[in-house]
Amino acid sequence: MKLLNKISLAILALLLSAILCYAQTDGQNDERSLNEKGMVLGSQGKLKEAKETFEKAQEIQVQRSSVVLWNRQAPLKHLRIIEYVDQEKISPYLAIHYFKAIHKVVWPNVGWEKPIEYYDKIVAQNPGDPGAYFIRGHISYYYGGRISEGDKAISDFSRAIEMNPEFYDAYLMRGMVYYNKLKYDKALPDYNKAIEMNPGQMEYYLQRGRAYDGKKEYDKAISDYNRVIELKNDNVEAYFRRGKSYFFKGEYRNAISDYSRAFEIYPDSFQQWPGRLDFYMPIRLPLRFVDNYNNPEDYEKAISDLEESIGSYKGNAEDFIWLESEAYYWIAFFYKSKLNNLEKALEYFYKVLEVDSLHKATYNELVYTYKNLGDFEKSLWAADRQIEIAPNEANPYDTKGDLYWDHGMIDKAIECYRKALEIRPNFYDSIRKLGNMYIFSGKYNEAKKYYQQLASSPEKDRQAEGRTCLAWIPLYQGKLGEALEILDNAIAADTMESAVDIQTVNKYFIKTLIYEEKKEYTSALKEMRNFMNLLHTMYPGTKKDGRHYYIKLLAENRDFEAAVKISEEFKKDIDNNSRDMPFYWFAKASIEHSKGNFDKSIEYFEQASKLNKNWTSYYLGISYLEGGKIEKSIKEFESLLNDYSRDRLIWGIQSVKSHYYLGRCYEQLGLKEKAIDQYEKFLKIWEKADSGITEIKDATQRLSKLKG
Repeated sequence: MKLLNKISLAILALLLSAILCYAQTDGQNDERSLNEKGMVLGSQGKLKEAKETFEKAQEIQVQRSSVVLWNRQAPLKHLRIIEYVDQEKISPYLAIHYFKAIHKVVWPNVGWEKPIEYYDKIVAQNPGDPGAYFIRGHISYYYGGRISEGDKAISDFSRAIEMNPEFYDAYLMRGMVYYNKLKYDKALPDYNKAIEMNPGQMEYYLQRGRAYDGKKEYDKAISDYNRVIELKNDNVEAYFRRGKSYFFKGEYRNAISDYSRAFEIYPDSFQQWPGRLDFYMPIRLPLRFVDNYNNPEDYEKAISDLEESIGSYKGNAEDFIWLESEAYYWIAFFYKSKLNNLEKALEYFYKVLEVDSLHKATYNELVYTYKNLGDFEKSLWAADRQIEIAPNEANPYDTKGDLYWDHGMIDKAIECYRKALEIRPNFYDSIRKLGNMYIFSGKYNEAKKYYQQLASSPEKDRQAEGRTCLAWIPLYQGKLGEALEILDNAIAADTMESAVDIQTVNKYFIKTLIYEEKKEYTSALKEMRNFMNLLHTMYPGTKKDGRHYYIKLLAENRDFEAAVKISEEFKKDIDNNSRDMPFYWFAKASIEHSKGNFDKSIEYFEQASKLNKNWTSYYLGISYLEGGKIEKSIKEFESLLNDYSRDRLIWGIQSVKSHYYLGRCYEQLGLKEKAIDQYEKFLKIWEKADSGITEIKDATQRLSKLKG
């Protein structure tokens, strides 16, 4: 106990020493002391000296932080009051009593009155002075509670505007009160008026940007934050808030850029904004994982951290609501997209809606969550709810279109994508999906029109995507030579325009599939090597580099020794990672299939079934057919043909040939009409295909025999 007392006394002595040292040195010149001194001088009527003191405090503030928003910083806030005197907007008398009202230390012997009550007397003595109402509103907002005294502040600012319509800061302040009361539609006209009268004030744009954020009009918010950054390119809060807007738009790379820029300008930002370290965790954590393929433990840790961020947050109500909803959203997202726990995902998506019933991204995710659970009605409800919340946005209609194509309702999907483009003509996802739907509908000229529009985009990555899509049209029709020519020209264009990216990788893979179909394995292996090399250039160290398909090609070319050797190296490289093992099983299955060991190939393809359905359903279906398991074969091919995603177009050859193999399955079961239907669909799609395709000749003979 004595030891503890000694330790306590020692600590106390150190603290006292530090305090005395501070008081004797920097205490008189730090920002807070200067700010307090300025208020004392102001209350004494020494406005010139007060102004000089606040300017010194502001210099220290600017050196310490690039956040120079006057409503966040006392020195600049008080400087504005004195500037109003210089501009003859308010009298020196009103300014002096402003400082008296807010600085009780000036008159310790006469007692403390609340600032608002004190200034009520000043207004009563000056009922015809708009400045008196403005300052009382100012005090109500900053010192009386932004929400509790909001109506009184609005009344005072309105009175000031009525008496002096050119009082632009009164518009700004009234807008800020409306904003804090979540009345964004009332805040915006006031901000607009303030900007119209005084367009060079960056805080006006920042405040208006916040209101646009509140209305979820993120493009407009970003435009205002851009203007703030134009006026002062090291404004931390502008970068933070623009990053937040980008985040909500789903433009995560731009969000990362802005947050990185903010930290670069002022690394101590979070420490100077109490609570913000937790506040921004919902952004910073997801961005660590959004484009990475990590282990389940990574996402479980992220979920734990997000839960903790909610519990530890100590900020204002507005920020907490945002934090809570976004944290719950990302927890749900990880459960849905990374851990495949749809029930848990639903639980947290509904937690988001409890906090923010208008959270559009949540309804968007609910569409796909219910879709994956096989609940079409609830998916449709979520899609319609999203449209109800944002009827003038393109994405909700695009999402509903996805729901319809997933259920084979091509015409309704087309209708939704068209509606999206009516709202936003350059909504490229809907442009591409319209092209896809027209391919599946057999309207190839319509598909070409939309893909050409995509290829004409001002964005290089969209141009590269459009060039890939244009190859899908002949590919799907069996015009393999034409598809190769388009792909060669497209790769050359990607290279010339420095647009080599994942779309170029896809082009090499489609070329691989074409040469494989033509049984030109030397060329197929060459294109697959191009695919793998480019993938390694873009993603150094990646394990999922296409080796599983390279092994398949080696096996089909009867080079079993090389295929087995590479497959074993591949297995060691992925080190039994549960997420990567399906690629290994695909390679093993391909080797066994080429050897004619259908039972083994079925066993391995089944273990590889977690891969993309178009990779496995087709080959598993063929193995089932050749192994005599017809019912299972039918299930695989029907599953593939019920998929209307872009993957089905990348795998266009296999997708169309599924009709042929499905016809053979039905024929073996004696289902004559169904077999005829599948053969006719196959031959219709490939009616203009290249000559010499074995399956076309065989389907024609089988169809003739069945109709015979």
